[in-house]
Amino acid sequence: MAKKTEKKKSKAASPGLSGYLKKHVFIVALVVLVGIVFGNTLSNGYALDDDYYTNGGTSQTAQNIRKGFSGIPKLLTTLTFQGREGEGYAYRPVVAISFAIEHALFGESAKASHFISLLLYALTVVVLFLLLKRWFPAQGEWFVFFVCLLFLVHPLHTEVVNNIKSRDELLAMLGALGCFYFAWRHIETGRWYYLLLYPLCFLLGMFSKRTIIPYYVLFPMALWFFSKQNWKKIALYMVPLIIVAAISALAQQQLLPQQQREYLLLENPFPTGHYGIAAKTATSAYILGRYLWLHIIPHPLVYYYGFRHVPVVDWSNIIAIAGLLVHVFLGVVALLGLRKRSLLSFAILFYLVNMAAYSNLLQPAPGMMAERFTYSATIGFCIAITWLVFKLLKTEPQNFAWGETNTVRIVLLGIAGLFAMRSFVRNGDWESKITLYGNDMEYLEESAKANMMLGQLYLYDGIQKNNQQELELARKNFQKAVEITPGYSIAWNDLGTASFFLGEYSAAAKEFGKSLALDPKNVNTVYSMGLSLYKMQQLDSALPYFQRTLRLDSMQMRAWEYVARITSEKGNPDEALRILERAAKTDPKNELPYEVMASIHMKDKKDTVMAIALYEKSLQMNPRNLQRIGGLAEYFKQKGNTEKLQYYSDMYMRIKQEMETAAQQKK
Repeated sequence: MAKKTEKKKSKAASPGLSGYLKKHVFIVALVVLVGIVFGNTLSNGYALDDDYYTNGGTSQTAQNIRKGFSGIPKLLTTLTFQGREGEGYAYRPVVAISFAIEHALFGESAKASHFISLLLYALTVVVLFLLLKRWFPAQGEWFVFFVCLLFLVHPLHTEVVNNIKSRDELLAMLGALGCFYFAWRHIETGRWYYLLLYPLCFLLGMFSKRTIIPYYVLFPMALWFFSKQNWKKIALYMVPLIIVAAISALAQQQLLPQQQREYLLLENPFPTGHYGIAAKTATSAYILGRYLWLHIIPHPLVYYYGFRHVPVVDWSNIIAIAGLLVHVFLGVVALLGLRKRSLLSFAILFYLVNMAAYSNLLQPAPGMMAERFTYSATIGFCIAITWLVFKLLKTEPQNFAWGETNTVRIVLLGIAGLFAMRSFVRNGDWESKITLYGNDMEYLEESAKANMMLGQLYLYDGIQKNNQQELELARKNFQKAVEITPGYSIAWNDLGTASFFLGEYSAAAKEFGKSLALDPKNVNTVYSMGLSLYKMQQLDSALPYFQRTLRLDSMQMRAWEYVARITSEKGNPDEALRILERAAKTDPKNELPYEVMASIHMKDKKDTVMAIALYEKSLQMNPRNLQRIGGLAEYFKQKGNTEKLQYYSDMYMRIKQEMETAAQQKK
């Protein structure tokens, strides 16, 4: 009897599931397509700027995120991006907190981060579909589906989905669309709780990234186009969003230090004051033209669009002229259709309002251009393209049927298919920093920063692996960077570092010198200059640089070491030891001064007993130094001190085993 009941329940459940899928077939299809087009992102690792939040980042924000739930209070009261001197900019606590929760649940995992990006993207597409259904009831669900399909597969979104750091864009957009959706639910139902939900969504979006600001224009515009509300009611709907803005401003004023965002010439030259209004307006038109072109023909896509990949132009530039004319034409079309509340008019205005914020005309954009800046504008673009296809093929959207109007279906699916293939292939470029930087370098040869970023990857790997070929590749990229931007002090510094590790100390000294001429207070460059001269045995020239390093930063123990070594090599080991004693007092927990003192006692003063005592003292500060433990064990073996030999041998084996176990667990 029980079995029969179970069978009946099973039969009853099946039609219910089938009915649900049939009712929500468009949503299910969109979610599945997100998995198909962007599912290969799950095999990617970390890439561009992910270490701001994760990937072992050293920033204060990344360190607080690694504390999990306990780090959340600090994330609420600090700027998200902070420099070496404590300066910072941007307040994105929602994003940082989401990473802290993720870290608490899953640890540091690129796969988990990419999966969350996929979920957020799929949720955004679903909310967009539900919203557009309410905006475009006359056009029907197929029209809305095609708009969302084009949005979903658009290759300009590959940065937002692939770049883990771009969770800020995903959350900001989700907050904006959630605000729209719940506002419309209140208009439909009159239920009071929607009055709380829509400004709450906007607040969460605002605390994710300030790219949501154009929605202060788009929100009343959408209400006017689609809700049939009068201006008084539209103004009332805006009141909670104005309160949200006040809360955001007050929170940042009370909780945070003043924000400082410095733009370098190689990123965006306009804040530096190098160019006038003619260049600024022409370049803005040029940028708008390139953005529109990338919406239509998304190639080439690159991870960085800064100066000079995007040049500063004047009004003789054909792209600037075309960009101006096309956008003026679009503005006129939008205004002509405004009285009739034309769908095309809305689509164009939605696109233009979003892109105006990133044209560099109103304010400088980080890196001149970026694919992520188009994320919201693409909604307007996809609405316009879908409308144009139906219009040009003389098909009424509400009359569209899958099996009847083949031409519309073929055209829209053809566009979507091409976009989807481009996105799928582009996802692979984001596998890691080296694949991304290396693949895009073909198009970024004139970008000083792109050359720097690739060069730094080669430099780090070359140093770690002592790989001369990678060091040469790094040097070529740095040479290109200083050729493009001769005033780039960091590029000269990194070029000097590459030359140093290639053993070309004379070239390194010249390059460090050029870096110091541009930035004389860079303590790392001052130290590196001294080290290059020391390697060339120019002790008298090297010593002032190490002393200058200590004046800039007395905690630089390596500088103390070389001041002492040079003093000892010049025949004054006792003075060298006194210098190291001052170093030990400066940083009592650092073992390096004792290591160097031991070395001087051993080599210059021939006092082995004192040297061993100092080596043992240094080991107390760093008890996991296997090389030092092994050296002490060997010394006591030669001296026949079986007790200490056994002590250090046992210590060596225990720590080595612990390290091997930890390494295995990490794998």
